[in-house]
Amino acid sequence: MYEYMKYNEKHFQHKIIKDMCFKEYLLWRKVNRSKLQKDFFYTDDFKLVNDIFKIEELSNAVSIIEKRLQINLNIPIINKSKRDKYYINYYDNDDFNLVYDLYKDDFITFKYDK
Repeated sequence: MYEYMKYNEKHFQHKIIKDMCFKEYLLWRKVNRSKLQKDFFYTDDFKLVNDIFKIEELSNAVSIIEKRLQINLNIPIINKSKRDKYYINYYDNDDFNLVYDLYKDDFITFKYDK
């Protein structure tokens, strides 16, 4: 989200965060909460979709969807972030804890390790 907002001039919060480093962004995000991913899929513990696939499992998900719908999908890569470095290199221990605290419900809902 940080990279996407930072480099996408069309994002509604781009001007706010474009000059922030990652740690500044996390501290800003702590005050200016964003919607959790789970909020797009659940409402009052009711699941709004049949299946949820993780992006890191995309190729498997596409196969499942193609078989289920009996179609061939050709999914282009769009809106790819311009990452300055590998994502893990943005974090120190405090950052890991802050990200977890900010998105704890998503970590739990989608079964991600801290």
